[in-house]
Amino acid sequence: MPRSRQQIRKGLRYSIEKEKWLMQRFGLQFRESPDDPDPIPLIIDNLIREANEWCTMEKYEWALIEYEDALSMLNHHPIKELPIEAIYLLRAKCSLKMKNFQKIIQDCTLVLNSDKDWNLPFTPECCQLKAIAHLQLGQKDLATATTERIPKHSQLPEAFLESMKRVQDECRDEG
Repeated sequence: MPRSRQQIRKGLRYSIEKEKWLMQRFGLQFRESPDDPDPIPLIIDNLIREANEWCTMEKYEWALIEYEDALSMLNHHPIKELPIEAIYLLRAKCSLKMKNFQKIIQDCTLVLNSDKDWNLPFTPECCQLKAIAHLQLGQKDLATATTERIPKHSQLPEAFLESMKRVQDECRDEG
């Protein structure tokens, strides 16, 4: 059964007890020596995998819990090879299925603000999701402003540029 919003927010706070519980849940052990593998990337990987499975089963509320646990772990234990922005995108996609447009905007804004040069491969998708969320909320001006953030010099895929053009056209049609 999904947790309440208050329980989810509590879950975002990192605690060593939660880390121990997750390690037990995934059958992992603390490092006993510096040569032992770090269990934190495995915990985060398992959380993301489970969240993706929940999404496949259309249990989006449960998926959000797993993504939020992964975010709290990654916030406390940054891993260079796994940008936190990737999890924000996954959570935004999950929020889209739940029609939680404010959460999409919040998560995608975090990604766009942290990747101003558009170096991450998923930044364009965040831009698109954010524009769509603004449109769904009737915020045409904000959707247009989001689409205008696309760097003019960027080497973005043609399919993405066509998709963003459709969003821009929709903004003009609604105006």
